[in-house]
Amino acid sequence: MSNKQNAGCAFDVVSDGNPFNTNLVNAPFLPGNLPVAVRYAGGCSGIDAETVAKMPAYFEAAHRGLGKIVAFSGGTMNTEDKVVDGKTVRTPVGFTITYVPSLLKALYGAYAISTTPRTEQMTLDPDFGGVVLTSHGDRVDYRQDRAVIMQVDAADIAESDWSKDVIPYLTLLAAWQKQGVKVAVVAFNGGGVTKKEIYWALERGVPVIAVRGSGRQTDAFIEAFEKGEAKVPGAGGDEVAVDTDLVSICSIDDAETFRAALIARGIITETEEGCGCTE
Repeated sequence: MSNKQNAGCAFDVVSDGNPFNTNLVNAPFLPGNLPVAVRYAGGCSGIDAETVAKMPAYFEAAHRGLGKIVAFSGGTMNTEDKVVDGKTVRTPVGFTITYVPSLLKALYGAYAISTTPRTEQMTLDPDFGGVVLTSHGDRVDYRQDRAVIMQVDAADIAESDWSKDVIPYLTLLAAWQKQGVKVAVVAFNGGGVTKKEIYWALERGVPVIAVRGSGRQTDAFIEAFEKGEAKVPGAGGDEVAVDTDLVSICSIDDAETFRAALIARGIITETEEGCGCTE
């Protein structure tokens, strides 16, 4: 009789100059997966607790009927310990944009993956064995299908460089797009790294869906874009205005505007019955 356990989240560590695991590179083409990939970028700093509490329902409503797309983020999570039936259980705290892929996996069967920069010495939780990324307790979201840690090399840590994985994942998105995969970056709140994600995505021709009202760098981008002041390097090296066809703007107060943007980008296909599905 076999004692083999069900495998959990696959875990890779990739150093500069080395390729991603083949299963990650081929994620939109794996059996059962759809040729659709969305990166959920940003954070939740400065957002009031009431809005954070509504975020799961917001993302659920916007993505209803979603198929098995590739959904990925920075893959971090925070946890707390609770005693349930006399046993200590470690559970996620609150909700942030990095939780979205796992949420979509649970709701709609999405293929949840992540890329995360190694910014400190990683450790294993002494009680539960999970991977702890930082001294602040940031962890790898174990609910995903595959998690990738990006590092300079085994001897070097990109200290505090939370943008270390951005160019590699955007390069992957752009390559998928050239192969016919529908791609997008969803920008929600976020700081300096999110600003880089937005502008570097647009520079590479990757569409961005920006959530108005989510705060910080996402709202700053929307303001600059609507004033015609959002620019990226052009082919000749001079700065040029962002291609308006690459930008969709939705509202944090209305999931239907988000849903409409996802449909317009081919992430979800709207059926005659009015429900959403990806074919």
